[in-house]
Amino acid sequence: MKLSAAKMYFALMVFGLTIFVGYLLSGGDLVPGSKPTVVINFGMYPEDFEGCQVLIDGHPAGELARFGNNFRTAFEVEDGDHLIEIAHPEYACEPASITAGRGLGSVTLVPDFESRLTADAKDEVYIALRL
Repeated sequence: MKLSAAKMYFALMVFGLTIFVGYLLSGGDLVPGSKPTVVINFGMYPEDFEGCQVLIDGHPAGELARFGNNFRTAFEVEDGDHLIEIAHPEYACEPASITAGRGLGSVTLVPDFESRLTADAKDEVYIALRL
């Protein structure tokens, strides 16, 4: 039984692809050593959110800053569950719960203004973070 060069090449390609897919399915990253990220895209209201502090699990993680014409900022997080919120000088923020981990890539959140009635029937505006 004689193997041609094309059959040998094909067999090696299938073997390599099988190893690569197995690596990804077992939780490996395409870029080894990379951490999951939370991206906050504040392009809907850049003048309201630029410069605001972002809190991850209650700890300051950095400010929202634009990069050229892009109104989004990324923050590295550890694997697991996290609470993300924006500290705004005028509005409260409803924290967003996200799960970050290997193979999930980045999670993008978009801040938006919403309103709700308080217990005393007043209209309250707050920040909601949407996936």
